[in-house]
Amino acid sequence: SLGGRVEGGEKFHMEYFVSGTRSSTRDVIYRADLKKVPSCKDATHFVYGYNLGAFALGAQSNLKGSVGGSAFGFGAGGDRSHSSKADKQGGVLASCRGESAKEMDTCKVPIRLTLREIAEGESADAQEAVAPETPEALNLAGKLQAGSERAQQASALLQSAMSKFQARDGTGCLADLDKHDKLDPKNLSTNVYANTRAYCVMLTGQCAPGKNMMRKYYQKTLAGQLDAGQIDGAVERDAGRYCQGGAMTPRDQFIKAGTDLRRSVTDTASCMKANQTIKRLKSVVTPNDIYDNDVKYPQEHLTHMTVGCLAHAGDCDAAWKLWQAEPDPSAFPRQSDVAMRAGFRGATLAKCPR
Repeated sequence: SLGGRVEGGEKFHMEYFVSGTRSSTRDVIYRADLKKVPSCKDATHFVYGYNLGAFALGAQSNLKGSVGGSAFGFGAGGDRSHSSKADKQGGVLASCRGESAKEMDTCKVPIRLTLREIAEGESADAQEAVAPETPEALNLAGKLQAGSERAQQASALLQSAMSKFQARDGTGCLADLDKHDKLDPKNLSTNVYANTRAYCVMLTGQCAPGKNMMRKYYQKTLAGQLDAGQIDGAVERDAGRYCQGGAMTPRDQFIKAGTDLRRSVTDTASCMKANQTIKRLKSVVTPNDIYDNDVKYPQEHLTHMTVGCLAHAGDCDAAWKLWQAEPDPSAFPRQSDVAMRAGFRGATLAKCPR
C-alpha cells in the first residue's frame, strides 16, 4: 500500500525488535507428506518459524528528533508519548525493553516469517520402511534400535537432572539436561522441559535469565488461563523458591525471604536471616497493587511468620522470645498474658505450648 509513495521517491525509516522465536516441529516437509491435504496441492514452501516482537515504519519527513536514539520511543529513555507517528506498526516498540510479562505483552506480534521449500518425493526413512528386506530396510532397523538406545540414555539423563534439581544442584542439573538434548534433540529441555531448566538456572544464581525463561514458559503454556500480571506473580513466586546468590533484585530477595519463612527453611539461623532481610528491605520494596500479597503479607505479619518458622525449626525458646519482644498487633489482641500465650500457640500451630 506504500508502493506509490516509494516510487515517488519518498524515503521511510523502520525499526524493529525481536523478542522471541517460534519454530516448526519439523525441519523438512516432503511433497508426499501433503498428499492427504488437498488444499496444499500447489504449496511451494512451509513456514519453518517466525519472529515475535514489534516494529514501526514511518516516512523520514515526518520523524521527530530521536528519543533515546529511536524515532519511535524504543530503547533507553524511550517515551511513546513523544515518539514519531508510524505509518505502519505492529506491537509497541517502547515496551520491548520491559522485564515483566505485563510490559512485554505488546512486544509479541509476529513480525517476520522464515520459509523453507517443500522437498520433492518422500523421506528416505519412509521409503526404507516399506521396502522389502533389503540392506536399506535392515539399515533402518539398525537406526531404530540405535534410536531406542539413545532414547533410554536420554531418559536416564532426564531422571538424573530431576534428582539433582530436587537436591538443589543447579549446575549438575543443567549438565545432565545439556547431555539429554544432544541425545534427544526432538525433545529439547529448552522446549519440553523448559520449566525444569529455568528452575535449575535460578539455582545456579542466574536469577534474571531463569525468570525470563520461566516467563516464556508460562506465556506459552498458560496464556489462555493467566493474564500478564498473574504470570509475573507466578514467576516471582518461583524465583522466591529457587533463586539464590548475590545477583537478585531487592524485590526478589524480599519475596524469597517471605518464602523461606513459610517453612521452606528448617533452622533458626535461616529463619532469622529471612526476618532481617524483610526488615531491611520493607521500606524499599513496595506492593505493586492491593493484590500484591507476596509483599504485603510479610510486611504486615512478619513476627507471626518468623515465629512459625522457628517453631517448624524446633526452636520454641527463640520463637517465644521473639513473640514477646516484637508484638504483632494484626495477629491477636495483647490485653492479657492468656491472650498472648493463646496467640503464640496459634502462630506455632500448637508445636510450642506455652
